[in-house]
Amino acid sequence: MTDKEYRRAIVDALEGQTDQLRTIPRERLDWAGPGALLALYRKTSGNDRVALVRAIGKVIEDHAVRAPIRAELIQIASSLDLAELEPIVRRLRDKPPAAEEPLRSAIANFLAFRDLDTSSIPRLSVESPNGKVGTRKARTARSAKRRTA
Repeated sequence: MTDKEYRRAIVDALEGQTDQLRTIPRERLDWAGPGALLALYRKTSGNDRVALVRAIGKVIEDHAVRAPIRAELIQIASSLDLAELEPIVRRLRDKPPAAEEPLRSAIANFLAFRDLDTSSIPRLSVESPNGKVGTRKARTARSAKRRTA
């Protein structure tokens, strides 16, 4: 898919404008729309995944897209831990539309996870298979969950 096609697919999924989502009542799209976008994300890899993430960033930046759609994308980006979108979200934070809900809370949530102080994670002594003792950071609940997913 091209960048433009990904952007259209993202917005269509979150607005319920796909063939599968048109039959779902508007009040249920808050469940189905993000699910369709996550399915698209899981189907991509490599350069296609990079293109999809860039398209997500462009939709977040696009002021023509409704604020609830942009906020939902920021929440999804936070859940997927898409660090490459952090500069875009930080720039958006300083613009007037970001002062209003739902963008304000979505941006705050995204940046709160990005700004967590990982230096406060305790270090554990571990013994490697070759018998050498070393230290490593304990996994946060979020990274441990990612590894098991």
